[in-house]
Amino acid sequence: MGIKLAPHVKSGMLKMYSTRTRGPNIEDQFGTLRTKVLEYKPKCLVIDPLSALSMKLAHVASADAAQHFLDFLKSGGITAVNTSMMDGVSAGEGTSAGISTIADTWIHLSYLVQDGERNRALTIVKSRGSGHSNQVRELSLSDEGVSLTDVFVAQGKVLMGVARWEWEQEEQAVTRRTQVAAELKRLKLQLAQAEAAARLQVVQTEMEARSAEIAVLADATGSASTLVKTDRAVLRRMRHADDDILERPGTKRRPDPKNGDKKTNGDEDGAV
Repeated sequence: MGIKLAPHVKSGMLKMYSTRTRGPNIEDQFGTLRTKVLEYKPKCLVIDPLSALSMKLAHVASADAAQHFLDFLKSGGITAVNTSMMDGVSAGEGTSAGISTIADTWIHLSYLVQDGERNRALTIVKSRGSGHSNQVRELSLSDEGVSLTDVFVAQGKVLMGVARWEWEQEEQAVTRRTQVAAELKRLKLQLAQAEAAARLQVVQTEMEARSAEIAVLADATGSASTLVKTDRAVLRRMRHADDDILERPGTKRRPDPKNGDKKTNGDEDGAV
């Protein structure tokens, strides 16, 4: 798993002792372990597995010997990490040595056989004096080490391995389809908005064209009226109309009997 132990063994920080369970006297083997502990004075001791010692003989002596040894470690302030094998895949939560009552933390590792594969499941049975999760996690062993996969629950079940991967792929596909549908809806709304803006622009352009036509028409009508008045005045001057002549200084208007004007002496003489 990528954990290099050789440098720690070489430095003296790690001592490894391996033995096989032999002989009927299990207490002798625990006695050997006590001697090693007193010799090296470790701060932490790992026994893998403790069940190999406590199950050597099918009587209470082996379990008592294991409990006495753990009491010895506790009295010396040594942290002990013990593994214990269980019978079968679906074995009950219990140890043959009966050390679960004196253990501070109990981590339960089991196997889940599903969909043609075997996966490791890890949960904490108890941990005195500290809060802990009650959920089942998937334990993975790889070249990068040991890792716990986050809880993945689907339809009330904890999925692991291929089942988890398949469900995750389906969820990702659903998410992608939802995103694509949302993007299409957004584009359709943008297109509708652009079409509405274009129609509004056409209406505004038409209104501006109509306003320009009205202004040109009004300007043309006013100019025509002005031209008509101007043309009449020019024609009077060109034809020496009476009104234009009478408006000249030093001239008099000829009396018109139809209007009730009376002739004067000057008029009788034929003054113009």
